Amino acid sequence: MNLVFASFKKGIDFFKSNPQVIYTALLILVIPMAFILSNQQFLNVAKTAQGRLEKERIGMMQDVFVAFASARLSDREFLQQKIEELKKQNEILAEIKLVRLEDNVPKIAASLKKEEIGTTDEADQQYLAMASLNPSSSFIIEIFPEGVRKWKAVRAILDENKTLSGFLVTEISMAESDRIIAENLTRAYYFLLIILVAILLLLIRQARLIDYSKLYNRLQEVDKMKDDFISMAAHELRTPLTAIKGYADLVSEVKGLSDRDKDNLAIIKISADRLNSLVADILDVSRLSQGRLVFNFQAVDPSDIIKKTIDSLKVEADSRGLEMKYERKALPKISIDPIRFEQALVNLVGNAIKYTPKGKIEVLTEEAKGKLYIRIADTGLGISAEEQRRLFEKFYRIQTKETQEIIGTGLGLWITKELIEKMGGTIMVESIKGMGAHFIISFPIKI
Repeated sequence: MNLVFASFKKGIDFFKSNPQVIYTALLILVIPMAFILSNQQFLNVAKTAQGRLEKERIGMMQDVFVAFASARLSDREFLQQKIEELKKQNEILAEIKLVRLEDNVPKIAASLKKEEIGTTDEADQQYLAMASLNPSSSFIIEIFPEGVRKWKAVRAILDENKTLSGFLVTEISMAESDRIIAENLTRAYYFLLIILVAILLLLIRQARLIDYSKLYNRLQEVDKMKDDFISMAAHELRTPLTAIKGYADLVSEVKGLSDRDKDNLAIIKISADRLNSLVADILDVSRLSQGRLVFNFQAVDPSDIIKKTIDSLKVEADSRGLEMKYERKALPKISIDPIRFEQALVNLVGNAIKYTPKGKIEVLTEEAKGKLYIRIADTGLGISAEEQRRLFEKFYRIQTKETQEIIGTGLGLWITKELIEKMGGTIMVESIKGMGAHFIISFPIKI
């Protein structure tokens, strides 16, 4: 008993120290089952589609035959000749016959079985009754006489007065088609078996080579090293950027500069500001990803921050000929970090200015259901439904002819969303391509 217990404990310890064995065993079970189930699903869909096509083909054949047979239903020789011709052209036809109603009695007028011509069609009474219910289409049913799959189709024939005058009865054997399908399925199953064996061999081999938990820990370490390096590099970049901008400001104050020199200095300043903004975004991404961004929450009426943001960006909007609208009013207090809230607003309003060639940007506020809603609306390029699905992803930018000249990193909206959500708010977008966009942020009202 002690030996059994010791062996059991040894086995548990082995699995604890080698969890990859459990993962591999699960994969060995799950992957083959997934293959088999998906294959079966495909076969079911294929069979359904094949059956539908077969029925459509039979229906079309009956439509064509009935079209010329209805006018000559009394001409037995003509009908018999056409039936025999149709059989020569379609070897899969197991049976075809024309039935005339004579005093409401179904008499066989033409058939591949010549001995039954002139007799009453007793065998197909139920099918004739079903076909008569809908004369405009064929009644088609799958049957299996002697284990052979066949399609039996019955189509009512109307005379020129739209009176039921007979029926076309056909049976089409699917034996040859089913044989070919069975052969193909057998080959497919053999191929699937080879694939499954290959997968199982690979998984069994990997069970001895890969330690998933150690690999995961190593990836975490590498990811942290990457974030630390990005943070350090961003900090180191700020020092020379500050110096570049400072010296550019000093040089710009020198008298006697040519217009070309002034233009070059302006380009240096713009480039430095752009790079400084990128560095700030990278730092924010790093801090947000690592959870190191500190928030100083306060109960604030955000109207002052909104007004300050509008005023700071009005010069840029005016330079583009855009109208900026905001009707300032006292708002209920919300719990936010004022600096981070302003950063999010600057991103949203700045984006609205960048992506609005003409028209206006308007900031609207509304209280509803215990929340304060702030809507940044523009009349710009708009965003398609497909683009909206990825809009808040890191590094995602809308790539169109209209946006190719607009500079950006694809980080602004991701940072904005992270800031708003970490302050307990939500952000959403409403837009139609070419009709502008509305970004709506909301926060619970502080009671």
